[in-house]
Amino acid sequence: MILGTCPTEVLGVSWVCRFLSIVIPSILVLFGNGHRIWRFRLAVQCSILSVCDTVGLLLSPYYAIVAVSAKKTMPHTDSSWKYLQDNLKAARAFAAFLDLVPKTDQVDRFKLKHPDFMSPFWWSHWQVKQKEFQKVWDEGFPQLRVLQVISDVSGFEGARVTTRAATDSGSVIEKTTSGEEYAHNFAYKKALLFLFTESWRAKICRFEKCGRHFIAEKTGNRFHSQECAAKFRDIYKRENWTEHKDELNKRRRDEYASQKKKRPHAKRKNLSQR
Repeated sequence: MILGTCPTEVLGVSWVCRFLSIVIPSILVLFGNGHRIWRFRLAVQCSILSVCDTVGLLLSPYYAIVAVSAKKTMPHTDSSWKYLQDNLKAARAFAAFLDLVPKTDQVDRFKLKHPDFMSPFWWSHWQVKQKEFQKVWDEGFPQLRVLQVISDVSGFEGARVTTRAATDSGSVIEKTTSGEEYAHNFAYKKALLFLFTESWRAKICRFEKCGRHFIAEKTGNRFHSQECAAKFRDIYKRENWTEHKDELNKRRRDEYASQKKKRPHAKRKNLSQR
């Protein structure tokens, strides 16, 4: 938290005040006697600590602004969060489009789930668009290529477009809009602009039997799912054991011999892979 640390402690005021609250009364005690000096010392300490807390309270708003400005971080608002989620949804649809297989029901299900992904006139030759989008993905979303792809709005001047979308309950909703508005709101355009600014999210699963396109949540994500990560790890461990089993067995024997010298009753590790 930004205000988790007392601002006066960060600025050094608190430590100075606390130091003086101990040193000044202690000096007075050296030159005086009696309970009055000790009561005076306690009063001085309490007064200085009270002033310290008051200064910290007064400076806390200022320090909060400085801390936020220095870190360049601001809390997410509802609008910014919704904007991010909309972009991620469009980007995931873009990745799913690249994985569509011809002559399967995947195409029909994708069209019903994402009716505003691209122009309905393009579905007659959607594989051409798939290759075009794939090239932009492989090149890392260069600026010129992205502008060329999203600038295509031909065929919608003065037209009216009716779309059908499936809801979570299974019902179908129809929506009619102008051609220009419909072309401007294609989901693939939103996805391209988003991935142009955050191209690190566009990845391909490292598990060879999967190889699907996916949108990463973090920079370290390398797999489409946890299942792919587990399968990749099992195959890697199996291949690594097959290739280096002699070296690994020798290392284990050496470790066992070293432990046997230190502890005569040390148990021997199993040298075979379990």
